[in-house]
Amino acid sequence: MIKVEVKNFNIATDRYIRLAKGRLNALAITFIQDMNEEVVRNTPVDTGFLRASWSASIGTVANTRAGTAPSARGVSKDGMGTVSRMNLVGARLRLGQTYYATNGAAYAAHVEYGTSRMAPRAFVRGTLARAPAIAEAAARKVAAL
Repeated sequence: MIKVEVKNFNIATDRYIRLAKGRLNALAITFIQDMNEEVVRNTPVDTGFLRASWSASIGTVANTRAGTAPSARGVSKDGMGTVSRMNLVGARLRLGQTYYATNGAAYAAHVEYGTSRMAPRAFVRGTLARAPAIAEAAARKVAAL
């Protein structure tokens, strides 16, 4: 499982709230859904299993024990089913709640951080680095509603 602590994750929230015309809950949901799409799209794909292993939850971390991840057979490599599943959870988000996106593939951290034999792919950290741009785009979408 990949665990990235974002305690020091700061974006100019006041600016995005103003851009979204004060629609804070809509902004939060749109931002989360756009981040879901970005992280799944950035997840490296071979069989599609790593992309399909993303799950989302609110309040507590989703159960990602062995056996709960999807089978690689029949998995769409484009990840859009995964994004849809995560976005359904994200749509229920209310202000003050904690949203978790977790990848339960046993090898996800090896792909993210690399090993002595493999360079890191940083698909999660790369998505987090783009969070300010994603937040700005989400605020503009919400403002256009």
